[in-house]
Amino acid sequence: MKLKVLARYRSRAVEYAAGDIIEVSEAEGRLLLADAPGCFEVVGDVEVEALDAPPKDKMLRPAKRKA
Repeated sequence: MKLKVLARYRSRAVEYAAGDIIEVSEAEGRLLLADAPGCFEVVGDVEVEALDAPPKDKMLRPAKRKA
């Protein structure tokens, strides 16, 4: 998968400058798109499904108490 770097991206393992076009595996590409969606754009005719996000209220529900 080819990605265009729209904004500088830096993580523990890699660093990409804005304007770079990088080639990564599909799994790594999905990870980068999920980690920093505003920093990358898919180049070419690749269909990328959005990663399923957990429900926003999942962790906000109070615990059920026994009566």
